[in-house]
Amino acid sequence: MGRPLRIRFYEPNTAIHVMSKTAGGYFLLKPDYVKKHFLYLLKTLLQAFSFELISFSIMNNHFHLLLKAKDINYLSDNEILEKAQKAGIYKRLLFTKDIATLRKKLSDLSEFMKNLKERFSKWFNKTFNRYGYFWGGRYKNVIIENGESLEICKNYIEMNPVNAGIVDSPEKYKFSSCGEMGKFMEIENNENKKQKNYELKPEIKEVLEKNEIKQLENGVAFGSLEFIINFHKKFKNKIRLKKLKNYKHLTNMKRFFSFTNVRT
Repeated sequence: MGRPLRIRFYEPNTAIHVMSKTAGGYFLLKPDYVKKHFLYLLKTLLQAFSFELISFSIMNNHFHLLLKAKDINYLSDNEILEKAQKAGIYKRLLFTKDIATLRKKLSDLSEFMKNLKERFSKWFNKTFNRYGYFWGGRYKNVIIENGESLEICKNYIEMNPVNAGIVDSPEKYKFSSCGEMGKFMEIENNENKKQKNYELKPEIKEVLEKNEIKQLENGVAFGSLEFIINFHKKFKNKIRLKKLKNYKHLTNMKRFFSFTNVRT
């Protein structure tokens, strides 16, 4: 059986859902200070790499990230060096000032994930005087169409702690974009200081409750049929269509499609 397609470089504004699990599914990420260190490393590396963090959720045995690719080609050589220096990465390239290679690495999703997972696992093993693998294999990534598909993915990630029974509302979970940024706990500037609650569109809530979008984890691309067809055309030399999943029609929304694939 072939290996799943691994796309390393993305056009600017491309949305990617990335996820990875711990070895054996053990709750190695459960302590709060462990999650805090993971989040610290994540934000440190994002200062250098060409990805913007849209949404995230750090669970006890896995994590979800929703990223958007950014264009760093407009940055000067000095700005590229400064970014890598602040993140403390690629010291050999910084020493030799190999800007071309450095610029390429900072645009590579595989390089970003390698730095994140390796640096965290080394810290964890040292902290707990532990040996062996921390992560259970490679990360998964799914390309998400912008618009409604992106909104579904974002809500799917932020609802993870609720679906796992950890909290009853996503804004109560500290280690997610929803809880950390306080997007859904803003206080209105009035006498009653009414608190805004996390709200899902009815049609998105229906999808999430019925668990109809597992392809956000197991597929390769998620979006409208037109988006999937264009994606397949673009990568037809690298993949073959193995399975096409057609999600039922939803009120006021398009039909959503995704597919799984293997390398040819």
